[in-house]
This record gives sequence, C-alpha cells and structure tokens, in this order.
Amino acid sequence: MRQDHPRVAIVGTGNIARVHARALAAVAGQTGQSEQAGQSGRTGQTAPLVAVMDADERQLKSFGTEFGVRGTYRELADLLSHGRPDLVLVCTPPSSHGELALGCLRAGVSVLVEKPPTVSLREFDELAAADGGPEPPWFATVFQHRFGSGQRRLKALAASGVLGRPLVAICHTTWYRDQAYFDVPWRGRWDTEGGGPTMGHGIHQMDMLLDVLGSGPRSRRSPGRWRGTCRPRTCRSRTSDSAAGRWRAS
Repeated sequence: MRQDHPRVAIVGTGNIARVHARALAAVAGQTGQSEQAGQSGRTGQTAPLVAVMDADERQLKSFGTEFGVRGTYRELADLLSHGRPDLVLVCTPPSSHGELALGCLRAGVSVLVEKPPTVSLREFDELAAADGGPEPPWFATVFQHRFGSGQRRLKALAASGVLGRPLVAICHTTWYRDQAYFDVPWRGRWDTEGGGPTMGHGIHQMDMLLDVLGSGPRSRRSPGRWRGTCRPRTCRSRTSDSAAGRWRAS
C-alpha cells in the first residue's frame, strides 16, 4: 500500500458510503490546508477517493457526480483492475460483505468493511486466512464506538488494574429504531442482515465490552428459542478469564 497517497475506493453508494466519502474529503481538505501553511506531521497523508462501485447505475452516477469521482464501475473486478485502489471500503448490505472483501484481499487490496464483517463464521474464517498479517493486504471492520472518549477511559482504567479483575460483565443494547428504519429491504432478515438487532446494533456494544475485557467468550448459553430476527436476544457466557457475561439486544 502506498503510504504517501493511498488510493481509496468505495463499494456501495448508500447512506453510510456518503459518510465515508465526506470523511475522506474532510481529511483531504485538512491536509491541503496544512501543506499550504507549511505545517509538518500531516503532509502527504491524503487519501483520494478514486473509484466507486454499485450495481444500481442511477445511484452510481449520482454518487460519482456528488463526490467528483470519475471512476464508476458496476463490477468489483473492473474497479480493482482499472481503479487500482490501495484500500476498498465495503459499504453494502451485510450478506455481500464476505464475497466482496475476499475478492479484494485475493487481488492484494486491503479492505475496511462495515459491520457486521460477515454473516457467517465460515466467511469470516476465509477473510482471516486471506489477511496478509504483518504485510498487506489487510482486513478490518468498522467499530467506531471503540474510539469514543468514554470507551477509551474505561479501557485505560481496566488496563491499569484499578478496577480489579472483572467478575461480571453486562452488555445491554436497548436502542430504538422506528419502522422507517426497518423498511429498508435488507434489514431485519436472516438472509441479508444475519441476525436483526444482535448483528445490526448489539454488535457495537459487544465489541466495546470485549475491547475492555481483552478476551472473548469461551462458552455461551442462550436460554429459550430465538424466533424471527427483530425480537429481543439474551445470551449468557463466560470469558477466558472466567468473568460471567450477560448479553442482551433488542
């Protein structure tokens, strides 16, 4: 990967893709101001958006026009060969994450995927195996809540030992989303989202808790049957350091 001016591409042109595109534009603008002012430390760290892909031709053209992207493609292979990105941001519905990310990695291109990374452990294992380890291509997932000030403070306290050894861990995700949120065709379905509120919302808090604990569950028990995709989920587990965990998403 080019360290001075990495070339970035986005796959998918929905709402979250626009968030990424605006962030890239903001970083490029800040870098340009720093270079003009002769400031050090940020010079040469621009990440230009060079290509975008979507199966919907109308949305693709609209996105390209909005963000000034000339390289617009309908197929991943064309984006990789003609756009020549160093990093691809996958912003599509979850069911397509595994295939798209694996295609990037096999082409030697690093990839950042919106959560959840995949909808099955099999797909995730394939991506982990294709990750380059110490050298690119690399695979990562967007978990932005890790970097909030509260999370960073809690993690520092836990790491310092001032809180002692964790014995109980409780992770509740009780967010509200109106019907319009779930009217998006791929949301709330096993085949396209992979698990309703657990994979769509609870995954953020699960990641935050595991980030603090420093280890994942070594055993789990789910009371009762899970029916549908958008009903409450409850799971009990024990982490590798024997902390008892309770996870709930609704």
